[in-house]
This record gives sequence, structure tokens and C-alpha cells, in this order.
Amino acid sequence: ARVLVHAAELAKLENWDRAQHLFEAARAADPDLAAAIDGFVPLLRDRGQLADAVSTLLAGAERPALAAHRSRWLTDAGDFCVALGDTDWAKQLYLDARAADPANHKAAAAVVELVWDTGQLVELAPLLDELCRVTDDPNKLREYLIARSRVAKQVGDETVAQASLSRAIDLDPEDRAARRELAEMLFEAAQWAKAKPAIEALLVDEDLLPEGAAAPLHYKLAHAAKQLGDHETAAKHVD
Repeated sequence: ARVLVHAAELAKLENWDRAQHLFEAARAADPDLAAAIDGFVPLLRDRGQLADAVSTLLAGAERPALAAHRSRWLTDAGDFCVALGDTDWAKQLYLDARAADPANHKAAAAVVELVWDTGQLVELAPLLDELCRVTDDPNKLREYLIARSRVAKQVGDETVAQASLSRAIDLDPEDRAARRELAEMLFEAAQWAKAKPAIEALLVDEDLLPEGAAAPLHYKLAHAAKQLGDHETAAKHVD
């Protein structure tokens, strides 16, 4: 079977039909040969046979002798299902991949990406927590932190919401939308000592705020200042 796989890899360079035949022969000779699946799936992908690639990966993932590859193959199958437009099946495959290997961060990220705009992120809070711990890419980490903040806000966990958004702002201090959202959170939570400087920082670049956003911020700054006994600042920001 290994000889057939080697021959198939060479045939990929010249004759895809022959390569496919050789990979199929290798799998028939030894269904538990991981190299045959790992070599065959990219060929199916390149030929546009994504459904066949999914079937091949799932067949391999069900083999007890290939359990070490199960999580990786289920994740790859999920990716192909996304490409095929079957996001529901993809989500289930990613979750199955996580069940097979809880340390499969790629599958966790894929699930989050799939439901990003569906409003169902609350159920994925544990995955977001994990991704916020292990993600090195600052841009992706910022996205996960913002999502985690929104999830926390949905369930009324203001502490996590503020902490997550604050970390996101540390990664991109120029994100005025996030800074404004944090300032609003702090004001709503009556954390005047934190809300006041957060709002003041936004008003430094008042001309960059969305139309109609400055006036409410001036009012909130005046209110926060008044609560802190800073009547001079309060007076400056009252109509």
C-alpha cells in the first residue's frame, strides 16, 4: 500500500486519473494507512471533488486505528463543507473535532467564525475564552475579545464585558468605536472615575466622532464630573 501511495504522489505531477486510481488501490489494500488519505484528499480537492474529499475524510475518521487523526480530518471535512455551502454540517463536524481533541483550536476558531453574525455567540463563550488565551495574531485576538465582550454584555456580565473590550482597545488604541463603547459601558455602570477620562479622551478628537455623537458625550461627561465633585468640568460641558 505504501508503494502505491508513493506511485500516486508521483503520478499527481502528470496524470490525475492515474493518481486517483493508485490512491484508491492503496486505500483498498490498507484502509488504515493514513498517508493514503492525506495524499488522496488534496488530489480530490484540486479536482474539485469536494464531496468525495469529505466522504474520504469521514471514512478515515471512523477507523479506530486512525483515531489519532480523527480531529484533524473532521476539521478538514468541515472546511470542505463550508466551501460546499453546508455550514450546518460544517459546524457539527467542527464540534465533533473538538470532542475528539479539546485542544483543537483551529476547530474552535472555525465554529466561532461560522456563527459570528448569527447572534448565537452566547453558547460559544467557552470557545471564545479559549481563543482569547491561545491566539497570538493581534488582529484575530482583538476580534475575539470584542466578540467576548458582546457575549458578556448579552448575559449581563459587565465585568468581563469591560475587561475584554479594554484588552481589545490596548491592541488597537485607534479603534474609536470600541473606545466609545467602553466609555458608554463605564457610564452605564456608574463607574464615574473611569467613565470621565474615557469620555474626555473621545472628545479630544470630537470632529472625528459620528454626526450627533458629541452632544450626548458632553452631557455624560458633565454628569460624570458632577458625580465626582468636579463642578468646573461639569460646567464646561453643559449647554
